[in-house]
Amino acid sequence: VGDLPVSFSFHYFLQSEDIINTIKSPSPLSSLSTVLPRGLASYNYIITCLVVAMDSLGDSANATAAATVQPSSSIQPLSAWIANINNISAMVLSKKQQPEVAYQYFSAVTT
Repeated sequence: VGDLPVSFSFHYFLQSEDIINTIKSPSPLSSLSTVLPRGLASYNYIITCLVVAMDSLGDSANATAAATVQPSSSIQPLSAWIANINNISAMVLSKKQQPEVAYQYFSAVTT
């Protein structure tokens, strides 16, 4: 109890521990929700997730778990996305729509 508080950091790596990507810097939060990138096909789309717990004295422990993140079949092809952008741009220009309309559309398409 004397080593409290404990902070947690969250990371992932794709194939080796050479490049570790940070999802969340150390904080008191012991869990989070996030969207992971697609894994590499050459590694069967497996991503290794890593959490590090560190106490106030600097002692730490970590745990890893493998996650499979495959390509999404719901992602629009780039050509369709560009066509949507062109359509909304034309609509905004031709109908003198408010910029907020375009912003709302772009936000919906990119989320």
